[in-house]
Amino acid sequence: MERAKNYILIDHIPVAVDCYTLEGLTEWVTWMEDFSRCRVADDFIGSFWISTVFLGVDQRLFAGPPLLFRTTILENKACTCLLIDDNVQLIDQITSELDGLMWQYATWAEAKQGHALVVGMVRRSILKDGQWWEFVANLLRDKPGCR
Repeated sequence: MERAKNYILIDHIPVAVDCYTLEGLTEWVTWMEDFSRCRVADDFIGSFWISTVFLGVDQRLFAGPPLLFRTTILENKACTCLLIDDNVQLIDQITSELDGLMWQYATWAEAKQGHALVVGMVRRSILKDGQWWEFVANLLRDKPGCR
């Protein structure tokens, strides 16, 4: 069985680190402590947070290039309750379809491109009912915890 592989980024390029040695493990842990190095992109759309990060560990289970980056859609549940009656059901439906979805990538460039595609997908999902998004954006604009 092949050992799990850990990585750091040098100029956005993944470089394998041998975490089965004390030196390698120390290098990897020290590098990963600075989360700003791992952040590829973040976007907030209404109550949704789209986050793309470098994971530092290969997530691939089978043959192929290592999957080291992930985009995740998360929903701020506190924002959902701010919506009024008719729109609560709609946002809950969108939430059940989008909240927790993930995509994985092998390179920084793929992660950036994938993040942009996911942001577009979330915007289209919210806009599919016409100008509904403008109402939600205005409602959430100045609420704590919502961007």
